[in-house]
Amino acid sequence: MKIPEKSYQFKKDKTLLIVSGRFSASFFTAEDGNIKKVKSFSVEKEPKKEEGVLKLKRKGMNHHGTALKDEKEEAKNKAERDFKKEFKNNLKEVNKGIRSIFIFTPKFMEGIIKDLLPQNTSGMIRGSFYGNFLNSHHLELVGKIHQFHTSKKVIISSGEARKILKKKK
Repeated sequence: MKIPEKSYQFKKDKTLLIVSGRFSASFFTAEDGNIKKVKSFSVEKEPKKEEGVLKLKRKGMNHHGTALKDEKEEAKNKAERDFKKEFKNNLKEVNKGIRSIFIFTPKFMEGIIKDLLPQNTSGMIRGSFYGNFLNSHHLELVGKIHQFHTSKKVIISSGEARKILKKKK
């Protein structure tokens, strides 16, 4: 899809946009004024109903065993493992020729996503945006990156930093 001319155009480098939630992710590539979705996946996060549930019926009452709690915890752990595996597999396919990366993810997922990236890509990360962007249109993502590039202002908060910068002038 063509990126509107007023937006950031990704002219210099092929860029990977990673949009992630807890159990799903999408990968976009942007280059020379175009953006396209290249991969997407989602993993099942909960066990099927009644699977692994221990129910005992006694005189009209239901008693649930601890199997339900253990099953839900195991299903969550399995979903997390599956997510990491799928993420790495999909990343291998889309990582060719990438020169820069932008991450769109909830704050709690940022460390997980960065840990899943190959070590040689750590210097390629240009920015992280926090929130739920899974249902965002890819031009909204480009808009966020455009704002990021146009509003880079250096805020000097300490008096000592001001003094050092004044001396250099």
